[in-house]
Amino acid sequence: MENFDPLGIHTGESIVVAPMQTLSNSEFQKLREIALTIVRHVGIQGECNVQFALDPFSEEYRVIEVNARLSRSSALASKATGYPLAFIAAKLGLGYGLHELKNSITKVTSAFFEPAIDYVVCKIPRWDMNKFQGVSKQIGSSMKSVGEVMAIGRSFEEVIQKGLRMIGQGMHGFVGNRELKISKDIRKELSEPTDMRIFAIAAAFEHGISIDEIYEMTKIDKWFLQKLKYIYDIQERLKALNSLESLSTDLLIEAKKSGFSDFQIARSVLKTPSEEMEDAVLEVREFRKKAGIVPYVKQIDTLAAEYPAQTNYLYLTYHGDSHDISFERDNRSVVVLGSGAYRIGSSVEFDWCCVNAIQTIRKEGYRAITINYNPETVSTDYDTCDKLYFDELSLERVLDILDLEAPMGVIISTGGQIPNNLALRLDSQHVPILGTSALSIDRAEDRHKFSMMCDGLGIDQPRWKELAAMEDIYAFSDEVGFPLLIRPSYVLSGAAMNVVSNRDELKDYLELAVRVSKQHPVVVTEFLLNAKEIEVDAVARQGEVILYAIGEHVEYAGVHSGDATIVFPPQKLYFETVRRIKKITRQIAKELNISGPFNIQFLARDNEVKVIECNLRASRSMPFVSKILKVNLIELATKIMLNRPVEILDKSTFDLDYLGVKASQFSFHRLLKADPVLGVEMASTGEVGCLGEDFHEALLKSMLSVGYSFPKKNILLSTGTPRDKVELLEPARRLVEKGYQLYGTKGTAKYLEEHGVKVQALAWPDENEHPNALDYIREKKIDMVVNVPKNLSKNELQNDYVIRRSAVDFNIPLITNARLASAFLTAICRFGPEDIKIQSWDEYK
Repeated sequence: MENFDPLGIHTGESIVVAPMQTLSNSEFQKLREIALTIVRHVGIQGECNVQFALDPFSEEYRVIEVNARLSRSSALASKATGYPLAFIAAKLGLGYGLHELKNSITKVTSAFFEPAIDYVVCKIPRWDMNKFQGVSKQIGSSMKSVGEVMAIGRSFEEVIQKGLRMIGQGMHGFVGNRELKISKDIRKELSEPTDMRIFAIAAAFEHGISIDEIYEMTKIDKWFLQKLKYIYDIQERLKALNSLESLSTDLLIEAKKSGFSDFQIARSVLKTPSEEMEDAVLEVREFRKKAGIVPYVKQIDTLAAEYPAQTNYLYLTYHGDSHDISFERDNRSVVVLGSGAYRIGSSVEFDWCCVNAIQTIRKEGYRAITINYNPETVSTDYDTCDKLYFDELSLERVLDILDLEAPMGVIISTGGQIPNNLALRLDSQHVPILGTSALSIDRAEDRHKFSMMCDGLGIDQPRWKELAAMEDIYAFSDEVGFPLLIRPSYVLSGAAMNVVSNRDELKDYLELAVRVSKQHPVVVTEFLLNAKEIEVDAVARQGEVILYAIGEHVEYAGVHSGDATIVFPPQKLYFETVRRIKKITRQIAKELNISGPFNIQFLARDNEVKVIECNLRASRSMPFVSKILKVNLIELATKIMLNRPVEILDKSTFDLDYLGVKASQFSFHRLLKADPVLGVEMASTGEVGCLGEDFHEALLKSMLSVGYSFPKKNILLSTGTPRDKVELLEPARRLVEKGYQLYGTKGTAKYLEEHGVKVQALAWPDENEHPNALDYIREKKIDMVVNVPKNLSKNELQNDYVIRRSAVDFNIPLITNARLASAFLTAICRFGPEDIKIQSWDEYK
């Protein structure tokens, strides 16, 4: 595999191509020979990874590192070559020899047969740096990307464009993109690489910068740059046309072979404005199909046609004139749309849901067909489904596959937001969607329609206003007061969702929300302070709730549900609150006639219950509650979608003698300068779930699992609002009784002293006084920092930013939420490391 970016950019941050494109045969054989020599000399048994730096102008090389283990690129290499590395490595570890093993993908060759591939694979990383305040967007030798995609095709041009669409950041390929946020100084963008580097190259071509100049600034091999220039030149030829009739068949085929989507062709040739693009794309599709220009399905053949291929690994390409497989079209196939690239907000949780749906489909006697392009997932393993299309989840590509397969139906509710966003468009093309109807999905996803529905059902919700004119929104803000919450429709993980504290912020963030969700309404709602957030994960059949699970957030509302610490079953809800939640859940399920999985989020304060939103799909927390309940919600939901019989579960299912806590994992230490404070847009990059016999035990286990530790001696408290100070008063008392030394910033120290808690005051970082909080953090005199901002306004966040950021940079555990801090500090006072029970999952009855 070859990195597109030169040495200095982490291989996890670089675009990667396989097989290598720019090496001569002599260079290739030399590096291969050296790798084998190293492996033999070190005596490696199993999988390993060797990284080289190679001078492009000579055969001079350096070995960078050798990892005697599976590496980050192992999943990519396995999927790209059709050689199951981890499986073979495990067998070798058990003592088998390569000659005794069959390659389980090809089924005919032995494991010592080296893959030889007749296609190109391209991996592109996915970054989510826009979610963080103040983060440095430069990429380098430390990894910041949160996921990756893999595109397969027959040319570099085809796979780079496919891959850039798969990333899921609103791009349509290498060209044909609008509103790119590239700094005005393109030369700076090229020489100091950021996550937008590839699009800076497209902008450079537009500004007439030559390949030689771009090479000098980026040191990206000229072979790659020439291929990208070829894509750019095709776009220029398309732009010179003004109608589809003037588009020659030859140019259309050339564009499709170079990875151009129908969308890019519509934008270049028809010059269609954004709001009319959907019709224009379908017009191009119709024109293309009439001309007989359609993609062909190819099987991944890792044996270079020396043996017949058996794989169910498939991709679509325009470099072909026949299909490698036949299509059953017997009404026994079900297509599951996957979850795409891992990113903040959509990670392994949705893949778990897809895989469980696939397993249930096969168990029920149907054929499971998967469309997904993430090499890190189980759904893209060679033996998970009957047919795997390793391809785009765009409307164009999904329709191409459905035209060929003619399935019984499509499941869109287990892959998160990407398939959900296709609901209406698939429905308009008469695609049979299994489970809840596309119209119901639209009523739940469209903020305006959902709010109107709740009003009609008499269900309480925070006061809201749809964005029509800024004057209306200002009048609404005067009536309701700040803070306000901005909510775009059809987004995942709170993209562009923000709490605003004043008019300036309101204007800035509304513009951002409109950009993120161009075709769907943006709603502004009042933001309730000090309200509990509660989630219901449920499964319904034709509007009747079959199973529900209520999860309670430890933090008050204002922390995104993907970042919040969730306890299930709930521990501190009034009986009346639970009753109302169940009643509203049943009302919504009935009104939307839900068949399948869904998730509703509620706010509760003093027994008043308000609905925030409803997602008619699997949720991020479904794997967690399924594992605590020991009932698989997705299996149940899939049976319902297939119209198979299911039993309504016994009430005793919910009588648990234990509970689970889900805690989030953050990666702020990798995101230089980012403010590690939590808000309504998701920031976590993973999660854990732990079981315990009471709340504090389960919480402590989960917090320790995401990297917190028992503080040795010194804890720094900086505790925000008067309410937060009250929240932390009792834990502070207990800490002192346990022998901890407390330090506090001035306001917190004064409050604690007034209430008889022994504490030493430290000056703020911007004060020229000693002892200073920043000095204590830098000198590692502090073992844990609790820093709670008073509110989420810019000034307040900036004031405490230095303390929070320094804690992260000096690797000191940090908590920024008063409720979570109170729970964690109480837990460490109640339990020592020796008190934590170790029990397996099946021991919890």
